[in-house]
Amino acid sequence: WLIIDGLKRYDMTEEARELSGHTLSLVKNHGPSEYFSAHSGKPAGAENFSWTAALTIDLLNNKD
Repeated sequence: WLIIDGLKRYDMTEEARELSGHTLSLVKNHGPSEYFSAHSGKPAGAENFSWTAALTIDLLNNKD
């Protein structure tokens, strides 16, 4: 979410949109885990993590 915000601030909207889409896909396919592996995309940490759920709602509400 922080990287997506930074990309938007630097007018890298296509990159932000792409990362947002990948992030939403991870949550859709695996649920709101605490974090996901940068290499494999596998969920890690706590399951049903509220911060991930909150940022997912924010990403869905702020689609460009």
